[in-house]
Amino acid sequence: MTSWLMNLVLENIDFSDKVFIYTIKIDEVTKKNMSQQAVINRLKDLIAQDLDANIDREEIDDDVPLFEEGLGLDSVVLVELISLVEKEFKIKFADEELNPESFSTVKVLADVISSKQSDVSINTTYLS
Repeated sequence: MTSWLMNLVLENIDFSDKVFIYTIKIDEVTKKNMSQQAVINRLKDLIAQDLDANIDREEIDDDVPLFEEGLGLDSVVLVELISLVEKEFKIKFADEELNPESFSTVKVLADVISSKQSDVSINTTYLS
């Protein structure tokens, strides 16, 4: 939330008998300001080292398709990749993101991850 919007919201709240705690949750990976290339490199490592797919890191190009015509990942390995990515990058894919387009190449998947990492959520807790 931008500072001017936060100020607008705060100006319209009567704080005379309330205490609010605002927490801003920023993913640890975002705090490290992980670059796009760093995300791509980590994805290549995950695919080569952690997936049961027998793929050498050198075989993985940024734009090579992950499925049949490229690296040949099947649906079982894809489920494993989704789990590894969510754990590694501390993200959760929404149902609408679990589609072939989001996982078409390493570069496209890195774009999806980077966009999710840039999300910042603000939570408000009311204390009486």
